[in-house]
Amino acid sequence: MQKIAILSDVHGNVTALQEVVNDVKKEKCTETWYIGDLMRPGPGVNDLIDLLKSINMTAFVRGNWDDVVLDSLKGISQGKKISPDNPEIVYVTILNKYVLENISPENLKLLEDTKLREVKEIEGLKISLTHNLPQDAYGGDLWITNPTENFDKLFTNEEGQIDEDIDIAVIGHTHRQLMRYSTKEQLIINPGSVGMPFSRREKFQENLDANYTILEIENGKICGVNFKRVPYDHDIELELAKERNLPYNELYKLQMETGEPHIHDVDMLIDVNEKYGYREQVVDFLDDLNLDD
Repeated sequence: MQKIAILSDVHGNVTALQEVVNDVKKEKCTETWYIGDLMRPGPGVNDLIDLLKSINMTAFVRGNWDDVVLDSLKGISQGKKISPDNPEIVYVTILNKYVLENISPENLKLLEDTKLREVKEIEGLKISLTHNLPQDAYGGDLWITNPTENFDKLFTNEEGQIDEDIDIAVIGHTHRQLMRYSTKEQLIINPGSVGMPFSRREKFQENLDANYTILEIENGKICGVNFKRVPYDHDIELELAKERNLPYNELYKLQMETGEPHIHDVDMLIDVNEKYGYREQVVDFLDDLNLDD
């Protein structure tokens, strides 16, 4: 039997990933697929890749937060020129700067070489791996309550035509564990988020354990889709963030406690940016890039 661990959306959370890796080893999974958004806002960088390699990572697709790290080297954030006057872009850029200052050249090259889509064939089953849509790691097309027609886009080829040969689409991005079907009853799986599980339903949001999923295949048949939740020590993660001088450490602490991200909390970002001089650091970052206007 093939037991494939599917992980996504670690978002820099070293401690959560370590516990998931321990569980993957205990489950004796044969390989691991990673579905994007590896770094930021947590303190992990090179150690995250080391952990994934320790569990036979055979697929690594690029997510939107991975794109943002690479785009920052071009002076771009979310499709726009980096501006020190935008509190959200300052937040993103400072965290990108932290990653770029700590990542090894080999791991930066690995990030640069990732694709938006990988296709696997396991015992006759054709499986598409993307963070979001095959042509776009960004956007809300695959929000969990969206209509089935949105999810049909996962089964398109490069020309945008439906590819009925694809049996399974694996996605990340929304930070929710999910199993549903396309119009043609192709299977769709989201493993949830290792480092930033999230739900707008309060009772579900209280569980901030790390999420991942195991797909079991034998003789060309799907034998199981096992949604896993793995507890980890949040205090250990926060201590690590403190030791590594993680930017926006207090916002990371709030996220650890509530599950709520703060990338769009403009008022809070303005206060923190002013307190730590992050706006001025973005100006220096742009100067160091030495990009032509």
